[in-house]
Amino acid sequence: MNTSEKEAREETVDVLVLLVILFSMSAFFSGSETAFFSVPLARLNSLRETSPSTYERIARLRSDPKRLIITVLIGGEIANISISSIFTSLFSRLMEQGSEVTSLIVSTCAILMFGDLIPKSIAFVHGINYVRVASFPLTFFMKVITPVRFVVEKISSGILYLFGVREPSEFLYFSESKFRTLVDEGEKSGEVDRAESRLIHNIFELSDKVARDAMTPVNDVFMVEKGISFGELLRLMKIYRHSRIPVYEGSRNNVVGILYFKDILKHAKEKGGDVDWLGYVREPYFVPETKSLSDLLNEMQRRKIHMSVVISEYGTVSGIVTMEDILEELFGEIRDEYDVEEKLVIPIDERTKIVSAKLPVDEFNRIFGVSIDDDEFDTVGGLVLHLFGHLPKRGEKVKFGNLEFTVERVQGIRIHEVRVRTLGGGKSGN
Repeated sequence: MNTSEKEAREETVDVLVLLVILFSMSAFFSGSETAFFSVPLARLNSLRETSPSTYERIARLRSDPKRLIITVLIGGEIANISISSIFTSLFSRLMEQGSEVTSLIVSTCAILMFGDLIPKSIAFVHGINYVRVASFPLTFFMKVITPVRFVVEKISSGILYLFGVREPSEFLYFSESKFRTLVDEGEKSGEVDRAESRLIHNIFELSDKVARDAMTPVNDVFMVEKGISFGELLRLMKIYRHSRIPVYEGSRNNVVGILYFKDILKHAKEKGGDVDWLGYVREPYFVPETKSLSDLLNEMQRRKIHMSVVISEYGTVSGIVTMEDILEELFGEIRDEYDVEEKLVIPIDERTKIVSAKLPVDEFNRIFGVSIDDDEFDTVGGLVLHLFGHLPKRGEKVKFGNLEFTVERVQGIRIHEVRVRTLGGGKSGN
């Protein structure tokens, strides 16, 4: 082997080694781009305890996504351009004509296969392991190319500015849907507790809900009339045990204030005997049915109030919404020491049940095996009112098919409970 052949062989080996290094670089940066932007946050959080230093390094890289993507692109472009240049040089020696086109086709296919598709597929499947390995060399490379990265970043920002494109203050942000998807993934992986997941979803949904969704309808609200005596007031407060009571004058549509039990209790102890309780009625806070619950919560916190009166678009009182009602939209049912869990159906015997007027008609159909149309009435209370045609008194009865309805409890203009008895024979209607 003469000297020229030996030099040619050594040069070939050097070129092949260089290509292997460059393809490895291209694959590394291409895979890093996929891995760092596809690994779920919940998976990364698993490194917090097992490998704190690695977690901190990865967190620093992800903290500035724009800087990370520019670093990855610079590294990848350096490798890919170098590969194309070497292929062009090789084919120009081997071929007299068409070397440029051939080298372009071969280098493009090779880079696409070994520097893009394969490494990205590997990085996507083994994302968490990939970022663990890649975080250290990528951090080192990011520091080395800092001057180049700075120049590229400023030039790209300047060009975008000329075309009227304004970069967001945060390069990467989570939309509501993406954040909620991450929470769901965290719940599936066990990183997020089920209760925490439900709370996060409820927080997002709170801004979509309005006062009408959380309020207690006016017919279900315990109110007191302005003209009752102090003794009658105390009697009612002992029965219903509410700490805040709406006060109306003439009609329940005319709420004139809110009475706080603590105010009455304090002054009753000081003065004893009869108390002019109307002097302690506080001014009500009215809100429209369409007021956002998140805005209402902020307003009630700012005003330091716990109860608001909800009014319709026609100015009539629709109901009452309390701080507790809004918090229940976030945390679920909240019961205090005075709350009694209401049973919608209480069996008396095999053919008789006490049914709450709040029971949905479709649930009533299921329990009693009937098929009453629920398009016109939502609850048993609405059905009973329809059957009587007027507001019935306690003890009044009405038959419907093979069912007998007896009114058990009425308060004001609202039916609360009915006794339903299944009669022998007959057939329930629609």
